Amino acid sequence: MRYVTESELRDEYAACPFDTYRLAPDTRLTPGARQFLVDFRITFDAGMALPRAEIGAPAPDDQRLCDSFLDDVRVLGAKLCLLARRSSGISRGLSRACYAAGAAWRQGDPGGVVLDAEDDEPACVPTPTSDLHPIYFEAALLDAELVRTMHFWTSTKADLAEETRDRMETWACEARRVRYEIARAIAKAQEEVDHG
Repeated sequence: MRYVTESELRDEYAACPFDTYRLAPDTRLTPGARQFLVDFRITFDAGMALPRAEIGAPAPDDQRLCDSFLDDVRVLGAKLCLLARRSSGISRGLSRACYAAGAAWRQGDPGGVVLDAEDDEPACVPTPTSDLHPIYFEAALLDAELVRTMHFWTSTKADLAEETRDRMETWACEARRVRYEIARAIAKAQEEVDHG
């Protein structure tokens, strides 16, 4: 039995880049070599299924996407908590909604909270006017970031395992509800400013 190491693969790849790698029957990959192939998106066939696939764990690419998704959720959660703290004396509804989702998301639980909302699909978030408190501009920017993140992960969803897709769908539902609260808070504040 012979083991192919990461340094051997790196040397071969440096000499002549390749996108597929076939192992001989009596050859195995070290964990570093396997990771090298995965990182460089090189397909390989060891004559058998990957051990992870045999036990039902997600494939490395799927796991990497899942980890990236959770990283995005955690960062958005931190931003929501910050917005909640900053808006606590200005808009209690916005602060509560942002904190409820943000606290769960920061812990890596993208579907840990179900927010109350009258409508699952948020109205278009109104652009705050200059006479509104700056916190509403911050909320509108966070809403735009939520939209971009939702769009990206929705377009990536087809490449993921079913469990990860379900988790993402739960998160997207929660994100729509946060967006609804942001839109409602901005509209309410604008109405109060307009009507004195």
